[in-house]
Amino acid sequence: MMPQYSPEPSAWRRIQTAWGLPDLAGKGRFVTANLIDSLGNGLVMAFTVVFFVKTTSLSLAAVGAALTIGQLLALPVPLFIGRLLDKYGPRTVVAAGNWTSAAGFIGFLFSHAAWQIVLWQFVVQLGSTAFWMGNSPLTVLVAGGVERARWFGFVRALRNVGVGFGGAASAVALSIGTVAGLQAVMVINVVTFAVAGCLVITLRGADTSETAGGGSAEPKPAEPEQAAGQTTGQAAGGYRTVLKDTRWPGLRASDRAVSGQRGGL
Repeated sequence: MMPQYSPEPSAWRRIQTAWGLPDLAGKGRFVTANLIDSLGNGLVMAFTVVFFVKTTSLSLAAVGAALTIGQLLALPVPLFIGRLLDKYGPRTVVAAGNWTSAAGFIGFLFSHAAWQIVLWQFVVQLGSTAFWMGNSPLTVLVAGGVERARWFGFVRALRNVGVGFGGAASAVALSIGTVAGLQAVMVINVVTFAVAGCLVITLRGADTSETAGGGSAEPKPAEPEQAAGQTTGQAAGGYRTVLKDTRWPGLRASDRAVSGQRGGL
């Protein structure tokens, strides 16, 4: 029997394997959307306070308080976004998160009072939370059951790199120091986040109805006993079941604390 010939992997594929990267072929839209969000968040996180101090008559303390209140108001948002994920799927939620953040950045451009900063900071946090809550299940769908661990590691690394470059770009923008320059950076953020939403919503092969194996999307009818068991399980579940696990709230609280420390750096 003649041995089967396997083609030599391309140079790019060898680089991907050596660096532990997933196969990025056909995933450019997803990768670009993640990079835009990371860059944008790194940029805004680093210069939002200075932006409002420069573009409004508010004091540094007032701006800081308004931004903090806006973030606090967004804390219960995940409870509602989880339901939207179940109903509409991660692709729609992630795209809507990008567009919501873009709307919030537009609001930043026209904010002059403390209550306006609170409102639009809440909107930006709403969009950011929707993006990152939907991005993990969207990553699972994009990976399609293949190289899933590599995809999660790659997305996390991409976020860290994007935040770093966004912070560096913010330092350059602040060195310019003019109000027009700061507003131009915010306009760029609006455009890029709107584009990111379009990239996500047009992703192919990222619907919850599509399985990795390409099987039928129609669910099989359940047996009466099985359906009854599922209904009972659902009734007994929900957020009450999650909160009964004392380790979960502790984990989320520590994660929030670490995120807050990073945001303050």
